[in-house]
Amino acid sequence: MAHRRKGTPPCVADECEAFLEGRSQQLYEQADWPVPLWARLNRLARSSYDDMLELAGRPLPRRGRGGRSMSWDSALLLLARQLVADCDGPDELSERQCAVLQPLEPQAFANGPFDLFPDEFFDFVLHHLAAYEHGDHDRS
Repeated sequence: MAHRRKGTPPCVADECEAFLEGRSQQLYEQADWPVPLWARLNRLARSSYDDMLELAGRPLPRRGRGGRSMSWDSALLLLARQLVADCDGPDELSERQCAVLQPLEPQAFANGPFDLFPDEFFDFVLHHLAAYEHGDHDRS
């Protein structure tokens, strides 16, 4: 992906590449734009196993601002840790991403939970992962 100045819109090819590699959040952050919920979900839904391990291995950030119990970084890190703990390698992670997280992306694009706080996002994703784990594949 080409490097550009903050605030500069990415080209369509860069956006597509970032989406497919789970880097949409990074693309928004590099452009200094607010990160939409779907871009945060994209990181979990499409990151490689190595990237998920790297995210899961980071130290837990401090508490969120404004009295919220969790920051976005904390929510993503804790969900990555859960995914890594529940999966026995890249194939199982990919299976969960395809079965659970990627189907949530269109919901987040269209009419999904855009107004969630980080702790609500954490609970939302964890609920869908737990439903999959318990065999409830109708996660709507």
